[in-house]
Amino acid sequence: WDYGGLQAVRRDRDKLVLPVKGPPELYDLLSDPGETASIAAQKPEVLHDLQQRLGQWAAMVSSR
Repeated sequence: WDYGGLQAVRRDRDKLVLPVKGPPELYDLLSDPGETASIAAQKPEVLHDLQQRLGQWAAMVSSR
């Protein structure tokens, strides 16, 4: 989703948040449902995959 410049995408237990300012944040919603500790540095492959998915979604909705 995209709301006021903040973007996010979720896949299974993982959620990527792209804040307006600052680095991407990745959360494991099963072990951290309150989204208090980003695991982006520990899971770069998941971060990359979700960034690609979000980019594809954004391109698709902007072309409509």
